[in-house]
Amino acid sequence: MKKYFNIHSSDFIYVGIVIAGVILLYILTNLFHKWTLKKRRKKFSDLDSTTINLVKRVLNALWIVFGLIALSFVL
Repeated sequence: MKKYFNIHSSDFIYVGIVIAGVILLYILTNLFHKWTLKKRRKKFSDLDSTTINLVKRVLNALWIVFGLIALSFVL
């Protein structure tokens, strides 16, 4: 079992980095979304924020898809 982990340790590190990167991008997208909503409500309180919500959903889906693509190289 130790031999298996020694052989594939670089793959485990790669998977960990990819997962951490996707989680970080997801969190940063959510923080940016909240900040943008606050700024928009402060300037334009009467406008609808569906565009900003759509951008958040697209970016979050994009991070997940890119993460899955990056993880597919390990398989």
